[in-house]
Amino acid sequence: MYPSRLEYLLERYIMHQCDEAEMAELMNIIELKENESIVKQVMEKYMELIGDEVKLPGRTSGSILKKIFDEDKGYDIAVRSKTIQLRKWMSVAAAVVIAGIGTIFILPKANHKTSQVLVAEKEKYKIKPGGNKALLTLADGSVVDLDGMTDGILQQQGVNIIKKEEGVLQYDACKMVTKSKGVNAYNVLSTPRGGQYQLTLPDGSKVWLNAESSLKFPVVFDNEERDVELSGEAYFEVKQLWLKGKSGKRPFKVLVNLSNGKQAKVNVLGTHFNVNAYHNEKEMKATLVEGAVKVGNGVNDISLIPGQQVKLRTDGIMKIDRQADIEEVIAWKNGLFYFDNVDIRTIMRQIGRWYDVDITYTHELSPRHFVGKISRRAELSDVLEILRLSDIDFKIEGKTIVVM
Repeated sequence: MYPSRLEYLLERYIMHQCDEAEMAELMNIIELKENESIVKQVMEKYMELIGDEVKLPGRTSGSILKKIFDEDKGYDIAVRSKTIQLRKWMSVAAAVVIAGIGTIFILPKANHKTSQVLVAEKEKYKIKPGGNKALLTLADGSVVDLDGMTDGILQQQGVNIIKKEEGVLQYDACKMVTKSKGVNAYNVLSTPRGGQYQLTLPDGSKVWLNAESSLKFPVVFDNEERDVELSGEAYFEVKQLWLKGKSGKRPFKVLVNLSNGKQAKVNVLGTHFNVNAYHNEKEMKATLVEGAVKVGNGVNDISLIPGQQVKLRTDGIMKIDRQADIEEVIAWKNGLFYFDNVDIRTIMRQIGRWYDVDITYTHELSPRHFVGKISRRAELSDVLEILRLSDIDFKIEGKTIVVM
């Protein structure tokens, strides 16, 4: 058995990607006594990648483990404390816990026995993660539920509207007509809580919509301007186009609906960027990954270069972060929750949107911050199990999570 094979299987396990055969192979590797030293080496290597150590008080460590596990559950548990940084390789799922005070790897042994109470609770409150779900509202007001629709042409509105595959909608630019021929219709793609979708616009630009978001766009773009309207969160890859008969590029504008009823504007000239403008967040954030954008609040404009982020508060004040964490910003698009020094309320807002649950609190929580990554493919019970390791408890009542 080679260490590289164990690393491969371990990473797939952490990402919830193991099939049954790989899971059995991983468990067998862990069980065999002759592999004990190799397993230890690989786990030590992973822990070293997490970062510098700080001393984890034995009292805290004991209380965490006592709260979640007991000696009869048959888990191999390795604990290594950390500061606040995680390396990029680490994609945390239900198997890995980052809770500000420590990192816990949980590797269940083959045929391990789990607490009957835990099993009963997980079965009772089995809430699946979100997936590819969206509604398409056409120009005539009719609504198409894209979930479960077969692939192929759904509608023709001067362009072919095609469902390419699961979670992907495309407006076929090859069939495009111009507005001068009378086409001036708008469509709206909207995702529910617990939904996400990808869209290719009539000009070839691509948009990824996060949960509880909507994008309004013309069926055919103007020959000179390309304007879309966003609520919620989306990642854009804008196709660079040139003005016909003129010098210069065709601008692309994202009009962002803010919680105060006003609009912000992101002016684009062929670029990759993310916009987070949920109404229950404290500020709108526009983050540039590649290219160039200019963000305006109707009074002032701020230009960004790659790696920078503009934060626009509800009172109109704009701030620029010149070293934004791009990996954190687009983690949702890559199938991850990414928490980098955020409080529990920020975490729970993301969980609420993705699992379509409401969040309530029994009391004001202490000001603690968390670092970590969790797969968005994990079931809700697994995510809550991870957060419980940080001494935060939950109660699920129907579709409501009560934070205790």
